[in-house]
Formats: sequence, C-alpha cells, structure tokens
Amino acid sequence: MAVVKDNKPRLEAIEELLQPGEAVVFDVLALLFDPDGDLKKREVEGYLVLTDRRVIFSTTKHGNLVELPRDKVKVPVTVRDKFMMSHLELETSSGTSHSLVMKRAQASEIARNFNKTTPA
Repeated sequence: MAVVKDNKPRLEAIEELLQPGEAVVFDVLALLFDPDGDLKKREVEGYLVLTDRRVIFSTTKHGNLVELPRDKVKVPVTVRDKFMMSHLELETSSGTSHSLVMKRAQASEIARNFNKTTPA
C-alpha cells in the first residue's frame, strides 16, 4: 500500500502513487465520507487523484483508501451541490459507492471527465 508522505511536496507524493507510464489527469484535496476499514472517523481528508487508468484516494496516515480502475466506475458520475461544496458520488460496477466532498468546480470537472468517456 502506497502512503502519501507528509514531509514531501504534494506533487512528489502523488507521483509515488503512480504506476509506470500512468499520467495524472486531475488531483484535488477532498474529504471521503464513511471510509471502510478500521477508521473510527466518519470522514477523512486526503488526495483524490484521477489518472488515465485509476481513481485513487490516499491519505498521509492511512494510505490508499480507494483505488479503482477507471473502467470499474459506473457512469454517469453524479455531483450534488450544497453551497460552494459538492458531493461527488463514485459508484462501482459491483455496487460499492464512494462519496467525496470538494469544491464545486473540481467535482464538476472530475464528473465531466468520467462522463465524456462513456462508451456508446
């Protein structure tokens, strides 16, 4: 499990999460609601990284909490706005759902990126 190191610059830490030849499309600081595992918190802050292959949500303390191949994310990806923040809902083809909170513009950009690649 890769862990984002808190003593490194953000871009360098994100680069460590990537596989050879994988490119970052978008990265943003976000909150993940109801993370699975042994976490006692209801939400956790970390990096949401969208690459040309995967969606990764990683924290300094807990490592990768979400790591999905892009083709396993069910489209359309939905965004629910509340004030200046948005809930980005990622649902997998197996029915697992991940709810992330971030600024409205960032959530909309990520949703557009997924939804434009919908197979015909």
